[in-house]
Amino acid sequence: PNPPAVGLEETIGLRTAMYFAMVGIAIAISMISLLVGRALVASLGRWNAALCGIALGLALVVLAQFGLPDINEVPGNFPAIVLWRFREAAIGMQLVMWSSLGLVFGALAEKLLQSPRAQAR
Repeated sequence: PNPPAVGLEETIGLRTAMYFAMVGIAIAISMISLLVGRALVASLGRWNAALCGIALGLALVVLAQFGLPDINEVPGNFPAIVLWRFREAAIGMQLVMWSSLGLVFGALAEKLLQSPRAQAR
């Protein structure tokens, strides 16, 4: 997201396209990393294959990020404190959202993954 009062209307199409491109690239990288990790299990073992898949994923994300164009629309006279507070709020919202999703999913998944014997108790 852009901070308040920042963003040129003529670049909204480019910014939207780059956002969805990065989402698509991230999904593709996730799948490639998973497939490579699974292919390496037989030769490296689970732990090392998982680490290789993660390392490959990180490397591909870095390459993809450098491949996409930079978009900097913050004017030179924009107050730094407003920009900083906006970034803090954006990070905080992401932290709350993903933590909540993870905790709720974990609680629901735990119920589904329990054995029938444990559920009977």
